[in-house]
Amino acid sequence: METAALDKTLKLVITRTREEDGSPYYVFASPLSLRAAKTYWRVFQDAAGMVYTSDLGAKSAPRFAADAIRSAARQLGIEAAVEKDIISEIQRLAMVITPASTGWNSVPYDVAVKSGAISEDEADEVLNVLAFFTLALRFHSTNGGERTALINGALGFHWNGRTTSSRFLEWQGSLPTWTPDENSGATTTDAPQTMQNPQPDQAPGGVRTILGSQVPS
Repeated sequence: METAALDKTLKLVITRTREEDGSPYYVFASPLSLRAAKTYWRVFQDAAGMVYTSDLGAKSAPRFAADAIRSAARQLGIEAAVEKDIISEIQRLAMVITPASTGWNSVPYDVAVKSGAISEDEADEVLNVLAFFTLALRFHSTNGGERTALINGALGFHWNGRTTSSRFLEWQGSLPTWTPDENSGATTTDAPQTMQNPQPDQAPGGVRTILGSQVPS
């Protein structure tokens, strides 16, 4: 498996398990536009600073990324604008794919939350992971593989997140057929992965560790 190029075609796929019945579901997210990221660059900078200097570590940092964005916006006095242009946009760009009677059902993230397809706790956790993906994708440079290391390390290893360059319908069509008797914790073959799950790294000389991933000093 090859790591996908982190460019404008990059998408994020998260594999999850519903607490109620143990059945799998997926979240497919497209990236926030570069224009939005540039418009709110100060929010991204401050939010990234909160996440990376909080000593949360790779496993916990993605859990609070959306909270960090909101906190940064509040401190800058633009909370309403950021909620509309950043947080709501991140949610709009995400699709939730859940088991149906046969096959899969896909709905926008906000619809999945409102309908109870995913729980409030799960929705909050997913939103924060998507926000972390947004920060890492738009805040860090592609030079030297820094952005690749952050996304692979923080989301791939701990959160079952992986990248894909496939369009949504193409990716959804690659999912295995779901049947009702496969629930209650049964596992399914996942959609084709485009990134390897990394292993924990050491930090040799000339390399610094950020959120569990190595980037050049």
